[in-house]
Parts: sequence; C-alpha cells; structure tokens
Amino acid sequence: AEEAKTKTRKGGVGIQLTAQEDGSFVIEDVPGGGPAATSGRIKPGDQLTAVDGIKIGGRDMPFVAARITGEPGSKVKLSLLRCCYSTSSGAQRRRHFVVSS
Repeated sequence: AEEAKTKTRKGGVGIQLTAQEDGSFVIEDVPGGGPAATSGRIKPGDQLTAVDGIKIGGRDMPFVAARITGEPGSKVKLSLLRCCYSTSSGAQRRRHFVVSS
C-alpha cells in the first residue's frame, strides 16, 4: 500500500539572520519585497531577542528558524533590540516553499 505524503507550505518573514558568538541573533539584511521590508519596522543591525514571546538567546539557528517560519499569511511576533530600546513587530510570513512531511 502506498503512503500518502502530506505537503505543507511554509514561509518566512524575509530576514537574513546571523548567530553571534555570544549566543545572540542579529539581522544582517532585510531583502526588499518580503514582509519584514514591507513593514518598515525591522532594520539590519537589530538584535532578535524573542519569537512569539519565546526568548531565543543561546539557542541554535534551527530552533530560531523553526519558530519564525509557518503557514503563509500567519503572523509571528518578533521582539527586537535596537541600540537603546526594544520594539516588537508583527510582520506577516509570506515567502512560500513546499516541504514534504
């Protein structure tokens, strides 16, 4: 008997993130056309501190990426630290790719 494979579409917010030696995550780039760029609230150099209220300091990149990606059109809350104050953004996920489960 054949097994039915389920395909799930997932997307990100359109940021390029780099893990730092101190365990923090810094936004390196916000490519044009993605939800983060469209929001205008996320800038290169911002430190990502939490995703949907879950602190990410000291975690690995797969952990962080798994929390940022999700169903296209769904929302994710990114908590950012910029210089001397914090801010939050509810950028929508938009970029699509197909994953087989």
